[in-house]
Amino acid sequence: MIHPKNPSPVISQPEKKSAPSFQPISTHVIDSQVGLPIPNLEITLYKLVEGRWRFVSEIITNAGGRASSFISDMSKFQCGRYKLHYHVVKYFDMRNIPTVFSFIEVAFDVRSLIEQLHFPLVVSANGYNVYKGCAL
Repeated sequence: MIHPKNPSPVISQPEKKSAPSFQPISTHVIDSQVGLPIPNLEITLYKLVEGRWRFVSEIITNAGGRASSFISDMSKFQCGRYKLHYHVVKYFDMRNIPTVFSFIEVAFDVRSLIEQLHFPLVVSANGYNVYKGCAL
């Protein structure tokens, strides 16, 4: 596009979409056998709608084992029942560690749109623990 007062072309850049600064749902995944965070773990968020689980988003954990950008548009976020689906079998398969878990799911209720729900997951090949924590 050429501006009438400036003959040089102006190139418009597409607007970068970023996740909102407030993230109502977050998680932190730690391998308890080695005591380290699990990076690059796929986690899928679903919402229960009329008795069926509907896909919301899928992200991977960062180098610190954290994931928080599940909700990209807060105007569409609603109270209700959700679940996080952790694809842990890929993590253990890549390390040649047999596991009894192909995945781990954590179902929870969102009762307030301003509450932040953080779920640390401590996992090993033979067990796991999850709790409602505090996101910092």
